[in-house]
Amino acid sequence: MRRILIIILFLIIGINAYSYDWPVKVFSHQHGINATLGEYRPGHFHNGVDINAADSTPVYSVVTDTMRTFDDPYGNHNNDGILTKDSVYWYIHLDQRVPDSTYIHAYTDSIGIIYTGEGHLHFREGLNGAHPIINPLRTGALAPYVDSTNPHVDSILFYRQGASTQLNNDSLNGKVDIVSIAGDTRTDATGHSAGHNVSVYRIGYEVKDTAGNTVKPYWEKVMFDSIPSSSYFSLVYADGSSDTHFRYYITNDVFNPVSNLKNRYWNTKQKVGEPDSVDADSIEEAKFKEIMLDFSLKYNIIK
Repeated sequence: MRRILIIILFLIIGINAYSYDWPVKVFSHQHGINATLGEYRPGHFHNGVDINAADSTPVYSVVTDTMRTFDDPYGNHNNDGILTKDSVYWYIHLDQRVPDSTYIHAYTDSIGIIYTGEGHLHFREGLNGAHPIINPLRTGALAPYVDSTNPHVDSILFYRQGASTQLNNDSLNGKVDIVSIAGDTRTDATGHSAGHNVSVYRIGYEVKDTAGNTVKPYWEKVMFDSIPSSSYFSLVYADGSSDTHFRYYITNDVFNPVSNLKNRYWNTKQKVGEPDSVDADSIEEAKFKEIMLDFSLKYNIIK
């Protein structure tokens, strides 16, 4: 029996560059994050960050510009917001909004207050209109922001590629989807915690043998600097995911611009010296030999 070590590596955001302050007071002070970009929502990705703030808290623009009001596509009356600079910034869950076409000075003029019952501001940022949506917690954006807790990996599951058939950990063969159950509580420098799992920022994997030799080099394709189209939602989150329970397909390459390369796998039939897509013609040519595999889990934090 050959023993294989599956290493899950994931990255949490720590931002030091100051690009723009927070849209609620105190502007240059860190505020709590209740939800992050890319999180599972039924049928779609969470497309911004939820900033913890009490109902009726005044909200301010992060840029000086003419405000444009809009109704968020989800349609609820408390999901409308205000955008600026050709749809670059959105401020959602606002009441008492300023009128459309009002000229606003950054951090001086309030653009509205947080709607009763929300308890947070949904803040979204995009480039060149509505797409792509980008992560406001990336380096050089919303700051200061420091996450003082590490993400966690709860377990790893293996499935037959493209199917719901779960594989035994000790008998992996053929083309395998790897699913990692992982999350983060995002306890920040102020001591605020989301109180539940929020999404990790980046997650990937590599395969080593127990002697520490790399069998499969590090692969990291889930990275929420932006979010993919919702049409690929099921290639990021596996069945059983919920708003606070995240099951990531870490073998998929969902941001790949080539459509037929988005739904990937770990190919235990991979031919030595060839990419995953090339099967060996015999066991002797196979990189992983398709023998019984035992696995151990280890994870590393990259900051």
